[in-house]
Amino acid sequence: MPACPICKTEMKSHLIDGYQTDICPAHGMWLDKGELVGITEVERQKHGRFEWADLFRKEVRPPRHERRALSCPICGKPTVRELYHDVEIDWCRKHGVWLDKGELDAILNNLRLDPSFLRGIRVRIADTQY
Repeated sequence: MPACPICKTEMKSHLIDGYQTDICPAHGMWLDKGELVGITEVERQKHGRFEWADLFRKEVRPPRHERRALSCPICGKPTVRELYHDVEIDWCRKHGVWLDKGELDAILNNLRLDPSFLRGIRVRIADTQY
């Protein structure tokens, strides 16, 4: 089991939409490569149509950690910070994505603001890297 890149404690296994993720209850979660786009796609299929609540939905932008440098819990190499649907994620090009607490919810919220994502016509080739 990998260790949390923030506190270095062993993460616990947790199932999200059929994907086995690694959770640090205090700081966030590790998603292996492909799991982030898989989870967002399951969410689109579950809630793919427009809902009235979407009229009142606002973009969520969690705080950014400008000075923080994280290492991949798998290989130990520094992660790259990048914006993904207006949420700053830390990712290792080979192994996966670190999401701070609340960032997965923010990503799912922000995706619901994209009408083409809801209709399922959005080409998500670039997203497959996550």
